[in-house]
Amino acid sequence: MSGTEGDRTIICPHCRTPQKQPGQQLCDHCGKPLSPRRFDYQEPGTGAGTGASGGSHDSPPAPGDRRFDYQGPSAGGAWQGVGVPPALPVPARPGQSKRPTAMSKTPKRISVGMFGAILLCFFLPFVTFSCGSREINLNGVDLLTGGAGIQANDLEEIPTSVLIPSVVVGVALVVGLVGSFFPQVAATAISAISGVAGVAGLFLFKAALTDTVEKPSDEPSGLLDTVGNVLKSTGLLKVEYNIGFWLVLALFLGAAVLNAVLLAIHGYRER
Repeated sequence: MSGTEGDRTIICPHCRTPQKQPGQQLCDHCGKPLSPRRFDYQEPGTGAGTGASGGSHDSPPAPGDRRFDYQGPSAGGAWQGVGVPPALPVPARPGQSKRPTAMSKTPKRISVGMFGAILLCFFLPFVTFSCGSREINLNGVDLLTGGAGIQANDLEEIPTSVLIPSVVVGVALVVGLVGSFFPQVAATAISAISGVAGVAGLFLFKAALTDTVEKPSDEPSGLLDTVGNVLKSTGLLKVEYNIGFWLVLALFLGAAVLNAVLLAIHGYRER
């Protein structure tokens, strides 16, 4: 079995001399190591590379170079020589789409953080009703629960025109926060819709509350009753929107814009 090792011919990667004895470590002709780890292919004419031969095994073989000739099934599927053939790119079939692009997880984490911050902002002062020296402060939780936690003589009830938009905002928060943990594309879509719903709900809430305060009637609502009977006829009640309201509005708007942009970018890449 001279010059072979099993069914594979042992060829020196440096001088290309077939070897006489199987299993030997050094070339009979040039005396250099036969180990595959010491062999790097050098493309003719480059004169650069690494390893024993000064080339890179990732370089393509030159025309006529037989060190990477495939010997076929009879040789056990072995490649001639000790080098590793370079990997060739597989051309895409006609009509085959590109690999789907995965959405980055960083914007998803930002979206989760936004809805978490909205939840915390609901505990901040939302609106303040004042008349002279008397003030009543409500946070977002009070508005969502219809005034729960406020003394009965301070707030009997929140009008339906104000309560419904506040409930819409609360539902948008819950859906957006839970939906942010869905798969990336679904989470982005749900977060965008929730952000839009939250912004719309806040604007409707502000419009309804301002209308209720500025247009008192002969049968005032619970909000007007909280500051005394004198306001039933004078309509001197004032309302101010505090930091909690504006932070929630900004975060809902940011979540809507961020996720809408991500959906647009993802759809563009999928074309």
